Formats: sequence, C-alpha cells, structure tokens
Amino acid sequence: MIVLAACGGGGSEQPIAPPPPKASVAADLLRLYDYDAAAPLDVKETKTEQKDGATVHDITYAGPKGRIDAYLMIPDGDGPFPAVLFMPGAPGARFTFYTESLELAKRGIASLLPDPPYARPPIEDVVNFTPADKEGIVQEVVEMRRGVDLLVSRDEIDPGRLGYVGFSWRGSLGAIFSAVERRV
Repeated sequence: MIVLAACGGGGSEQPIAPPPPKASVAADLLRLYDYDAAAPLDVKETKTEQKDGATVHDITYAGPKGRIDAYLMIPDGDGPFPAVLFMPGAPGARFTFYTESLELAKRGIASLLPDPPYARPPIEDVVNFTPADKEGIVQEVVEMRRGVDLLVSRDEIDPGRLGYVGFSWRGSLGAIFSAVERRV
C-alpha cells in the first residue's frame, strides 16, 4: 500500500519571496570576471594541417595568466563561419573534442579548442569544492572569454553566430560564462 499525505497551512497566506539581490552585489560578482579585453592576443601558429574539410591551426595565444594552447579549426570554403568554443570536462584537454570539431567543419562551422588551465603545467586538480576554488573558476571563465576574443578577431568568423559547448565541469561553468559573456 502506498500512502501520500500532505499538510498545508490553514489560510490564504502567500509565501514570502526572498528579496532580490542588491544591484551592487550582482555588479560585484560580475566584476570578478572583468579582464583587459583590449590586451593583445599575440597569436602564434606552431603548425597548420589540412584535415577532412578543415584547416587545423595549432596555435598559442595570450591569456590572462600566461599562454593558452589551442586548436582552431576553420572549414574549407568561404566564410565568415559560425563558430563554437569547446571546453572539455576534467581531465580533458584541447584534443578532447577534436573529432566533433572536424564533423562541425564539414557543416561549415569553425571551432576553437583551448587547453583549460588545469591541462597546463603545473597540472593540479580542477576543483576541490572549497572556497579556495574561486580563483581557479574565475580564471577559467576569463580564459573562455579570451577564447571568444580570439574568435571575433578573425575575419573568417561571424561574430554574430557564436556558440559554446562545455562538458561535465565545463558544462557547469557554462552557466557562469553565459551570465558574463553576452557575445555567445
């Protein structure tokens, strides 16, 4: 036998909603993810190869705390192309979504696949679920924004058609990323 019981208050009282966060608190949170978007990207290409309908650029560019290694996949054909920023789950790196990026290139979509901070030396745990994680989370989101800077700086990319794919931990960070990065 299954029994379901419920009990409610006896009046027509409306639940009290918590007050919305003060604008200054929200603004302070958003400021955590500020960075110098005008800083030079200083893109350096280490290798280029033609692969399955795309040009794969093995690049490095300036991030907020050092250089970021990435693959930039540009479809064959005429642009400007829509583009996707791919971020792997832990412990992935830039090669994690390589095959998916090639499939998108066949459909005329460019991709940027940067190494996340934890994939660069010194390699450390991504998150320990403590307040000390805050700095790393901020760095990751700012680096994701820097990836968007790189995409929109390219003539072959359509800045009005940008997307984001994050898996696992990077899927979770996508919520923060979408709150602070309006170009995607």
